[in-house]
Amino acid sequence: MSESAWEGSDGKESMQALTQKAVETVQKFFAHHLEDHQAVFPEALQSTGIWMGMGVEQVLAIFFLNEKEQQRVNACKHKGVHPFPEFVIGEGVRPAGRRAAFYVTGPFGFYASRHTSEMFAFALGPGSSCTVEDHVHDVVDTSENRVVYTYEVHAAFMLGLDEGERWPEVEPRLSELLSHTLEVWKSVSST
Repeated sequence: MSESAWEGSDGKESMQALTQKAVETVQKFFAHHLEDHQAVFPEALQSTGIWMGMGVEQVLAIFFLNEKEQQRVNACKHKGVHPFPEFVIGEGVRPAGRRAAFYVTGPFGFYASRHTSEMFAFALGPGSSCTVEDHVHDVVDTSENRVVYTYEVHAAFMLGLDEGERWPEVEPRLSELLSHTLEVWKSVSST
């Protein structure tokens, strides 16, 4: 997980600092809105959990982890394994020949109850954003054509970043994505 595009003596924020600010923003948003009875929130958000941020070149992602997912992520960290392998990549750094199930190029993508395997789940272009809800991803050993690892993402908010993008540009985009998602969840409750 390189931070090279976001740190340096030229005043750019580190990806770690950007990720921490994003996690705090999501936490505050849900602390304020989770009691909104006009919205149908994903079932996982009704349970005990935490928000975890992940920043890689060109992508900022905030994941909700219930207790089971926290244990899975901690086990991955202990083993030195990425907790969300092949889930998201920046379109500009996606290896040639590696496909993605979903290419996100604009703002406010919304993906619910999906299942992906044998490729990246998401490739995000600069300036894009999306919400992911109840997504299952399989990591497949293509040489043996078998699933070697499966995990679920209950809720995630992801932004495709421009190189050098800083918090003053990221914060309004993240806030708009959160507000848009809340409106989607409200529209679900009215149907």
